[in-house]
Amino acid sequence: MIEKSIQVRIYATSLWLDCVSPNWEALIYGDYEILMPLPVKRKFGIRYLAQPPLTQQLGFYSPSEIDIKIVEAFYQKTLSLFSYGNINVNNEFPFNRFAITRRKIISSR
Repeated sequence: MIEKSIQVRIYATSLWLDCVSPNWEALIYGDYEILMPLPVKRKFGIRYLAQPPLTQQLGFYSPSEIDIKIVEAFYQKTLSLFSYGNINVNNEFPFNRFAITRRKIISSR
């Protein structure tokens, strides 16, 4: 499914995630029409999301455009499952309704 996605990234493949985040989970819409990998970690019995090492970005993956209502539903579901999370998402979507911190890349050139 990731290979056919508009937002194709190696970071969302099961091969990559199995190596860098062995306990990863995913939110899936329909018959794998949309997929959002979730790099789950656990500390003191608390489940949270953490950016896996060497993984630039995760986010939403689909072979077609994704309706913003589905994006919002995914975020709401994620918020209900995890009390804390810090992941970098692909930036093809407007995030004006969520607590998102946009980060600038500073070049030394």
